[in-house]
Parts: sequence; C-alpha cells; structure tokens
Amino acid sequence: MSEDRLGAPNEKMRLCPSCRMSIPVLAVKCRFCGEEVGRPRDETRKLSISDLGGQDATMYAPSSSVMEALEAFRTEEFDSTPPVEAPKRGFFGKKKAPVETPRPVHSGDMPQLDENSQALASLSMPTRPRAKSYAPPEPTWMKKISYLGAFIAAILILYFGGIKVVAVINDWRKPPPAALIPNPARDLIEQAKKGDTVKFGDALAEAVRVYSEQPTPSNEEILKKTREDTIAGVNSLLNAKDWKTGMLDDASGIMAKVTADSDKLIRDLDAERLQELTDYVNTKFDGAKQDTAIFLVKPWGAKAGDPSETREVKVGDVLNDRFKVLDIKPTSVRVKDQKRNDRQLMFKKGENILRSQ
Repeated sequence: MSEDRLGAPNEKMRLCPSCRMSIPVLAVKCRFCGEEVGRPRDETRKLSISDLGGQDATMYAPSSSVMEALEAFRTEEFDSTPPVEAPKRGFFGKKKAPVETPRPVHSGDMPQLDENSQALASLSMPTRPRAKSYAPPEPTWMKKISYLGAFIAAILILYFGGIKVVAVINDWRKPPPAALIPNPARDLIEQAKKGDTVKFGDALAEAVRVYSEQPTPSNEEILKKTREDTIAGVNSLLNAKDWKTGMLDDASGIMAKVTADSDKLIRDLDAERLQELTDYVNTKFDGAKQDTAIFLVKPWGAKAGDPSETREVKVGDVLNDRFKVLDIKPTSVRVKDQKRNDRQLMFKKGENILRSQ
C-alpha cells in the first residue's frame, strides 16, 4: 500500500467545490481555502475494501454473454432432456426394444467460454441428482389369468343381465290380461242335442265370436268341438230315415247362422244342403201318361223365376242321379233316394212336397 509524503496511507479524495483542490472524501473543511465543504451524503458514499482497512482483491465479473451461455446450457441440460423410459414388456412378459431418445443438439450460435468462464461455470452451476428410471413390477401369470377371467365374467354379467332387464321391461309394458269372455257354445250344443236342432247354428256362431275376440287355446278347442257337433247335427237332419221336408228347413236354418265360420268343412256342408234344395224342392211331378212320369226340374243354381226343364222317366229310371223310380200312378210317383240311405219318398201331383214312405 502506498503512502503520501506525511506517511499517511492513501485515501479516497474529492475536489473542493470552491478552490477545486483535492481534499479527503471525509473532510468537512478545505485545508487549502478554508471553506466548509460538509460531509458527503450517505446515499452517495461508496466505501471500498481499502476504505474499510482491508486489502484490495481482484474480483472477476462475468460478462453478459457468459451469463446468457450459462442460462442456455442450464435450460437445455436440465429442462429439455426427457427422462429415460424403462424398457416395456408385452402382455406375456417379453421385453420390447428400448426406445432411444435423441439428445438435444446444442446450437452453434452459442458463444464460446474461455478458461475463466468455464471455471466459474463449474462452480456456479447447480447440481441435482438425475432421476432414476423405475420399472413397475410385471404382473404374474396368475394375475393375468385372473384379470382375463374377471373381464369375461363382466361381459357375461352385462349380457345376461341386459337380457333379463329387457324381459322385465317388456313384461311391464304388456297390457294386463283381459277378463275371460264367457263361452256359451257348449251349453247351446247340449240344448240342440235334446231336440232343439236350431241351437246347433247358435252354438257355432257363439263359438266363432268368442274365439275371434279372445283366441285362447281353450276357446279354440271349444270352436273345434262345436263345429264337429254342428256338422253331425246337420247330417242327421239330411240323412234321417223318417224324413220330412221340415228337416231340410231346419238344416237351412242352421247353415244360415254359421256364415261367419269360413272353415272348409262348413262350406262343403252348405253346398250339399243347397244341392238338397235343388233336388227336392225344385223337382215337381207334373203328371203321368201310361207308364211314363213327367217331372219339371230346375237346374242347379236356377233362380225362382227361371223356367223348368221337362224330364220323362219310367219305372227303373234314375232322376237327378239319385231318385230311382219304383212305381208310377196318375197322381203320384214313388221313388227311392239312393243318396240318403235308400229311403223311399212320394212325389204327389200339384204338391211341392216330398213325403217319406
């Protein structure tokens, strides 16, 4: 440390505002002109190590380019480098090839560091331990099988549970069952069998109506049985041994009530009944000459106003493919109905009535 001529150590100096001579920075009066200069203000006073009695030391202040380089290096090294991923394994434990993460390439525009800057960077750079990669433990075979079983069980529960839920919803949406409709068909059949033959038509009409409104298995069975009984009742009228024309009228009355039944057996029976009307009612004995009988016959399907056809027959001939002539008299002809159990009938002149004999 240098000393002045008075032997005092050098100290900070300043200029006197009056005579412009150098005086100590802490002086309050100029030693040259005697003017009061006052102490410097605290906020403008700067003390160095030498002012405080210490030794001077050369301090190195890094430049702004060095600090920028350090900041860029720290950002790229610690913030941009992704962690190293542990090698992955497949479902059955086979290792997959590790994926290499490329390291960042430093830009060539970064300023180069000199020896002092590199030394300062090594001292100032914060250090932190690198995170170790952690590979989770691989599941065992038993765990994998249990996972698979749980997944399949969940699928089955969802499937069958969904079916059950849909069935419950459908049952809930169904309207309540209608009250059973009484079916009087069987009672009417019993009345018809006791002699009131017209009840056959009423019974079948009721059976058809109830089944159309409520097609249950029991009503279907009643309809089938009533139809069979009605067909048998009509045939009993058409095939009666002691036959009368009123029986044909009863059969026609029954068939008129069962028009709602479209079953083939009923339709065939009605066609047979219409044929009976044609053969019985539309066949009239018009008189006899010697051994020949003259009949007036309307063909099948003829209307009431249509003309009749004249047919002449002798004993032994067959009229309308069913009536075999047995005897011819001037006022009557006796025949045998070969279609209806060979019953004998009498045609009388001037009467549109057949009588069984």
